[in-house]
Amino acid sequence: MGREARRFRRYDVAEVRGSLLLSLDARILNMSLTGMAIETGSVLKVGGDYWLRLAQQDGLPLRFKTNVKWCRLVRNERDAAGEVRAVYQAGLDFRDGLDDNARQVLSFLEQHIVVELDRRLTGRFGLAHPRAAALAVRHDFEVRRLSLGGMLVETVWDPAPDTTVELEIHTGKTVVRTRGKVRSVLPAIGSPGGPPSFAVGLEFLGLAPEDQRSLAALLETLLE
Repeated sequence: MGREARRFRRYDVAEVRGSLLLSLDARILNMSLTGMAIETGSVLKVGGDYWLRLAQQDGLPLRFKTNVKWCRLVRNERDAAGEVRAVYQAGLDFRDGLDDNARQVLSFLEQHIVVELDRRLTGRFGLAHPRAAALAVRHDFEVRRLSLGGMLVETVWDPAPDTTVELEIHTGKTVVRTRGKVRSVLPAIGSPGGPPSFAVGLEFLGLAPEDQRSLAALLETLLE
């Protein structure tokens, strides 16, 4: 945020919250009635919750919550630009994201079908055709410092520098939605006994004029 700090004055703020959303491309390797194995170019946090989106033939995407049970590095490969990138495989469990009726049906099937399913996502089925999927993880944050060019937020997520994320900032009257790039990540002072948190510096990317006006109005309100 060094360049934007010279162009925009930054203000310390409180009681301003929002969330950031990171989208990841993935490929489904196999699946069962309770979960699936995927391949992706990003490491997933074991125990973390992610939203999985699948395209369907009728055009309506299928979206549901999953939990990461395991994640491991399987290989390194070169992309189209010749750069080496890591490839990870992960196991996702989506039974906790089902409603009560779906869980009852799943429980019946687990008791009566021949293939045994367990927490390691065995009893898996191969797909007739490879299927692409999109993963999204959402993290809430509190804004600590704000300008029209970016902000410093406190969150439990420690993203990699230069990561591009989707941002939602709640101004009280509206929600500003824009994209941002991670410029800095430092440990933040968290409450004793609470989860570790991080101070993440974000630079706004392509902030629309109406959203810039909303942030300017928010700053004016906070400084009154």
